Order: sequence, then structure tokens, then C-alpha cells
Amino acid sequence: MTDTALIKRQMKVCNGNKSAAYGVRLCRPDVISVYPITPQTPLLEYLYEWRAAGLLDTDFIEVEGRTFTATCGAGLSFMFDSYLWPPALRLPVVMANVNREASPPVQVSAGNSDMMVVKDGGWIQIHVENCQEILDTMIMAYRLAEDPEILLPVQVSYDGFILSHLSQKIEIPAQSEVDAFLAPVRNVDRPKLDPDEGNTFASWVRGTLLVEFYYKHLAAMERVKRKVCEVEEEFYNIFGRRYGGLIEEYRTEDAEIVLVSFGSEVGSIRVVIDKKREEGMKIGLIKVRVFRPFPAEAIAKALRGKKAIGVLEKNLCWGWNSGHLFMELKAALGELNTPTPMANFVDGFGGIDVTLEGIERSADITWGASQGKPFEKLTWIPLE
Repeated sequence: MTDTALIKRQMKVCNGNKSAAYGVRLCRPDVISVYPITPQTPLLEYLYEWRAAGLLDTDFIEVEGRTFTATCGAGLSFMFDSYLWPPALRLPVVMANVNREASPPVQVSAGNSDMMVVKDGGWIQIHVENCQEILDTMIMAYRLAEDPEILLPVQVSYDGFILSHLSQKIEIPAQSEVDAFLAPVRNVDRPKLDPDEGNTFASWVRGTLLVEFYYKHLAAMERVKRKVCEVEEEFYNIFGRRYGGLIEEYRTEDAEIVLVSFGSEVGSIRVVIDKKREEGMKIGLIKVRVFRPFPAEAIAKALRGKKAIGVLEKNLCWGWNSGHLFMELKAALGELNTPTPMANFVDGFGGIDVTLEGIERSADITWGASQGKPFEKLTWIPLE
């Protein structure tokens, strides 16, 4: 790549897919394997265009269900067998998952059930809120994945259609700054696929060797909790932006009740939090950024002493009459050993908008629970 092709720091209006593409381009991957599927296809089209224009020095491999770096929905489910290999082989893959509902029934709509289907596949999962966070997290994901203490794949998830096709003002870092940020992991000794250097990968592992594989994988996942915060602090020192590390708290210090969520709806929840505060309700918000490994300790600490908790999400945990985030929080709060009332609210999948009115309804029910009023464990906001 020539010096004239290097990105200078600049402000642009970009949609979520282009923000992710800029994040990938700035990290200069050598190989991009692709599987186009709506709504992440434009992400790959931007990368194609830049390569054709000589602005991105990389090799493209178009694949059919075996290797991928960007996918969503049915594409992610179709490639689940391959999804399990990178963490097992400790390959620092970075993948964008542009969340959409899994099929069947056949539809192409917003939701995050696709990432929940694979949540226990051994990947680091980070869920982001807006276009700037998409770009920044893609860069931090490379630094995290390639860290010698981690060497695990990272899935950066953002809401399809809502963010993938939403245009927002973002700051694009300079290429020189990103190069400096990634420099500490540039020469890390890690597995490489090189036709000139043959490698043998085990196809049959059992017994204590398999146990050792799992032990080391799990230990690396636990180290992620610390490493995410360290990487983000370094990112902040260079670029001036931070996102709270594992979780981000908003107006929780004196809150009596807290809403917990993740993804694009968090911005709307903040608007409702401010309105309810003006009305006298002591309410706060916890945005969960890292879903795997689940930040149980950080969340338990943030929720200690709260009178009630409302969990807003766009997925369903079959067999538990709840969403996945709700069940994860139930497990995390078990460490507190307190009977804190928890209400679950599902909304925003199937292409339905998450409205301020729906969020207010969730806040009001949660407040009522804190005052001892009866409430349903699960509320289907679109069906009320």
C-alpha cells in the first residue's frame, strides 16, 4: 500500500457496515475470507471496492460454509461446525456478526438470536451500540485476539438493519495511529496457515489431552475480562474514546432500580432514564458490552443493593420462558444471594422497533416491582 493510500484521521458519516469495514481496513489483514449474506453484504462490498482501487492490500477468499470473517443469521448457523474450530486451535480470527433473526420461519429481520445460538462456541463476543463503537471495537478486537495471553477469536456483533444501514458521524483514526496501537502484537508467535510451512492439526483428541485443551481455553477466556479493560485503556490514551470495558454504567450510583440491556437500543434507554429521573424515579442503566466471557463479577458489583432489575433484550431462551441475558444475570446474581426482583422484557425482534413508550413501560413495571407490586417474569412488549 502506498503512502497516499494510508488513511488520515478524519470525520465522516458512515453506516454500521462501512464503520466495520474501516475498522478492518485500518488493521490491514492479509487474508479476508468472506460469505456475503444480508444485512452484512455491504461490509464486504466496501472491502472489495477498496482492494480494487489499490487501497487495501489483502487476498480475498470467497467461501461456501467453511471459513468466514463476516456473517449473520442463517449464515452463522450454517457454518457452526467451522465456528468451533478457531477457538479450539487458538486462532485469533476477528469476525463481524451483523445480528439478525435466525431462521426458520423464513424472514430477514432484526434480532440477535443468531449470536445466542453460538454463544457457547468458545469465541469472545462483544456487542456494540453505535457506528463509532463498531469501528473502534473492530480495532480493539484485533489487539485482543492476537494478545499472547489470549489467542482466541473475537466476534464483534452489531444490530442488523438498525446499525448496519444507519449512517452516523464517526471519527476514522489515522493509519499510523492504528499501526502503533497494534504494534505490540505484530510479531507474536501464533499459529499460521502457510503453504511453505506445513502444519499438522490433530483430528482426534481424547482423554487428558482434551481436558488440557479445554483447561487452557477456559483460562484464556477468564483472562479476557482483565485484558479487555487494559486494551481499552490503551485505546483511550491514543484515540480519546472508551466504552466502559466489560460493562458501561449510566446513572447507577444512587439508582434504586436498574435496566440492563445491550446493543443499539441502549441509546433509547438512556433517553428514558433521563426522562424518568426528571420525574423523580431513581433509575439507572447497565450496558453489557462483553457477553462472552460473561462479566458476572462486574455486573454483580454494579447491581449490589438495587431494589429491582429490568432486563430488556431481543431474543428468547427456549425452555426458560425468558431471554438469554435474563438467565445470565440470574446466574451472576446468585453470587449475591439476595432475592432481588427481576423482570424480563422482550422487544425489537421480527423487525419491530424498540420504542420509547415500550422502554418506559418496562421501567414502570420494574419500579413497581421495587415497591412490592406483583409482576410477570416475562413481558412481551409488542403484544401488550
